[in-house]
Amino acid sequence: MQSEPGFNRLPPETQQKLLNRLRQINRMPPNQRQRTVDHIEALERLSPQMRQQVRASFQDFHALPEDRQRMVRKAFRDLREYPPEQRQAADERRPVSGPVHSPGAQHSGQHSRRGTLPPDTQVRPG
Repeated sequence: MQSEPGFNRLPPETQQKLLNRLRQINRMPPNQRQRTVDHIEALERLSPQMRQQVRASFQDFHALPEDRQRMVRKAFRDLREYPPEQRQAADERRPVSGPVHSPGAQHSGQHSRRGTLPPDTQVRPG
């Protein structure tokens, strides 16, 4: 990375953050590393407006209390268990500002705000 021309023009603290993140990714198990790389590549393919929206959603998520973050993570994990066509159908029926309900949330009352993505969510361009 240090041989990249643009890297050396970055502030030293940014260079260090990038190197630390790269080391962290390299230490991950292969399947987790691949999911992380896929996630980063998916974010790169988004428009600048969509990237900003994702960043804002992550900031909103991290501003939630820890117990709410756990609830949102569980809701998204549960939602991922639905087949893609069932998730799509549920998304089309939900109002834009309505809550996201997971299969497990029907009984537990858990839900999340639309637009808030937990850190382990994989973003894929539509």
